[in-house]
Amino acid sequence: MCIRDSINAEYGTAIHAKMPSLRLLPLLLTAACAFPSSLSTDSNTTCVRFVRKICARSNGASTVGSFYLQESGTQTPIGFISQAFPGSGFKLRYTSPKYSSPQHVAPNKQFIINLDASVRVRTSEGQQVVFERGELFFVEDTFGVGHFSMAEDETGRHSVFLMVADEYDAGPCVNATKPTDKPLCQ
Repeated sequence: MCIRDSINAEYGTAIHAKMPSLRLLPLLLTAACAFPSSLSTDSNTTCVRFVRKICARSNGASTVGSFYLQESGTQTPIGFISQAFPGSGFKLRYTSPKYSSPQHVAPNKQFIINLDASVRVRTSEGQQVVFERGELFFVEDTFGVGHFSMAEDETGRHSVFLMVADEYDAGPCVNATKPTDKPLCQ
């Protein structure tokens, strides 16, 4: 069970309405649910998580790729907790139901978590992909011609941008093959 579900069961879904200082609580709890809730009962565990990404080819064209993010962590009474990932900050964002961006590059390498709605992205190569609600994805097309993004199903969207250092390496701009020596994170 996700922490969001536990809190909703204990206090009801409108806890944030009763306490205005907690108005972002549902969004943060949804983000928490995007991460692993359980793995084996071993105290130290390593697993991999499939992550889709928008990246730039050497010629500057944006395209869709993927990689496997390795997570090492500990199984605790409250679930699996991964190691801390280095980052340079985070931003919270809201985009309107009519959101449709001009072509742009990512301002920096970053993970994005859609909290409550999906987003459609079109690469400069013409590929279209929908990143779903709750999905963790990565953007690293910080040079070249960039991509377009737009609201999916005319739904407003809250998202979290988790910025990483320029040195962060998510691998080549291809579709990754799952490592055979590590289980998938749940």
